[in-house]
Amino acid sequence: MPTSHHFASQDPFLRRWIRRFISMGVCTFLLITIVAAFPQILVLTLLIDAFRQTQFASTRTFLFITLYLLSEAYGVVGAAGLWFSHKILKCGNTEDYISRNYELQWRWAYLLVEASSRIFNLTWHIEDDPKRAAGPALIFMRHSSLGDTLMPIRVLSHPYRLRLRYVLKKELLWDPSIDIVGQRLSNFFVDRQSKRRMSQMKAMQSMVTDLKTNEAALIYPEGTRATPEKRNRIIDELERTGKSRQLAYAKSLKHLLPPRLGGAMTFLASAPKTDVIFCAHHGFEGAAQLSDLWHDHIIGKTIR
Repeated sequence: MPTSHHFASQDPFLRRWIRRFISMGVCTFLLITIVAAFPQILVLTLLIDAFRQTQFASTRTFLFITLYLLSEAYGVVGAAGLWFSHKILKCGNTEDYISRNYELQWRWAYLLVEASSRIFNLTWHIEDDPKRAAGPALIFMRHSSLGDTLMPIRVLSHPYRLRLRYVLKKELLWDPSIDIVGQRLSNFFVDRQSKRRMSQMKAMQSMVTDLKTNEAALIYPEGTRATPEKRNRIIDELERTGKSRQLAYAKSLKHLLPPRLGGAMTFLASAPKTDVIFCAHHGFEGAAQLSDLWHDHIIGKTIR
C-alpha cells in the first residue's frame, strides 16, 4: 500500500501549528472546566430539563459535549504516542505507522458514535448490510448532519477494516484529532474559498488512481449539509441567474441539494473502472448544527 499523499500538509507549517495550538488549547480549557464543574453543570441541566420537558435534551447535549472533549483528548494523546513510537523509538516502518493511525481513527470515531448513540437513544438499521466491504470503490454520500463524517467509519471502516480516503472541507482542520491524524492519512481538505480550483481537482484525481482492495475514496457531492434554508437559497440564486435547467433539477430534489459536480466527476473520470457506492441515510436530519441537539430533534431516532 502507498503511504499517505499528505495533501493537507501543504498547509504551511507555521499556520498549521498556530491552528493546533489554538484548537488544542481551547479543547483542553473546556475539558478541564467541565470536569471541574461537572456535578454542578449536570444538576443545572437537569433542572433546565425539568422545566423544558424535552426528553432531557439539555443534559444529553451536555454529556455529548463532555464526550466529544474526552474523545479529542484521547485522539490527540493517541496520535502523540504513535508519533513518539515511530519517530523517536523507531518502532515499525511507514506502513506500520499508517496502519496504526487508521486503527486510532477507527477507534476514536467508533467510540464517539457508539457513546453518542447511547446518549441520544439512537437505533441503527443498515439495509443490505454486506458480508464484507471490499475496495477499491468510490463512495458518494449524502450530507445532512454533523455526524456524516463519522458515519462511514461506523458503518464501513471499523467493521470491515476498509481504509477511507476522505474529501473534507478545510474548516474541519479546527478539530484537533481530525487535523493531526487526518493529515497523516490520504485525505484531502478542500478550501472552498480557494481560486486554485484546478490544483484541487488534480489532488482529488490522484486520490483515486491507486486505490487498493482495502481502500475507498469518499466524497460528499452536495458539498455542504443539506437544509431547507440552503436549498431555498440555491433555488433563489438559480432563479436570479436564469439557469432554467439547473433550476428545474434543484426544485425536483426535496431532501437533497443539487450536487457540485467538480469533485464527483473528477472521481469518476479518474477511476472509470472502479466500483461506485451511493450511500443514502435517514434520521440525522435533525442534527445539522449543534443547537439542534439542544432542541431534542434527534432523540430516539432510528438511523437508516
